[in-house]
Amino acid sequence: YKRTLTLPYPPIHPDPDDHSDRQSLMSSYNDLFAYNRHRALSSLRPYVDQAIAEEIVYLAVLDSFSAARNEFIDFKFNARRSLMLKHSGAELDEEVQSYVWRYGKTHDVSYPLVDQILRGLKSKSPVSLYDFQISLLQPFVREVVKAAFQMQCLPHKLDVVPGRSGEVYIDSRDRRTYDSDYGCSLVHHYVWPALVDHHNNVVIKGEARTGHEGHGHSFIHSDHHQRSRSVSPTRRGRHSVGFTV
Repeated sequence: YKRTLTLPYPPIHPDPDDHSDRQSLMSSYNDLFAYNRHRALSSLRPYVDQAIAEEIVYLAVLDSFSAARNEFIDFKFNARRSLMLKHSGAELDEEVQSYVWRYGKTHDVSYPLVDQILRGLKSKSPVSLYDFQISLLQPFVREVVKAAFQMQCLPHKLDVVPGRSGEVYIDSRDRRTYDSDYGCSLVHHYVWPALVDHHNNVVIKGEARTGHEGHGHSFIHSDHHQRSRSVSPTRRGRHSVGFTV
């Protein structure tokens, strides 16, 4: 869906140090894992087992970030189209970033974007294999996509890194779940995506369950995977992970 952007106020130049907003969004990401995720899991447990519920919730996070990126592209394009009437060149780029940084915080991405994400999820495995109302995930998806969009609006963006089951476990990017096979170096499935900065340095670790094919089960065979029961992702320093986000 498309929105027509109006510019009710002149752009406000961002503070050169966006540290406060960045830290606030990182804290929100931890809260999504520690609290919102568990509420979503609880809502699914009457219909699917714990492992499948965790996989579904993880997939919802990745799809929410993907939708937020696309929404941000439209938002920024509309801002540029409006601002280019008065600005050009390097000045235009600065004004556009100023606008998205300031007004992206209040941009409503909840509806109908959340419904769009849920419809997409319903057609994917493992969601399509089970009979439950996808609207159960609406509160969780709404909070994730809101945070994801605001992360895109930062002068120095934050984003998630998807992974594939079967790849080598990366200790600098993820931590293992409590029920992992610690003797196996291969990822059976991912539980929670790592958060990285604009240089692809890990700022909050994700979670992965290591193990061979027979260790547990997974129904996700794409760039999206998951599962876990720990309290919160772990913040990291500047560890390069070699992914382009």
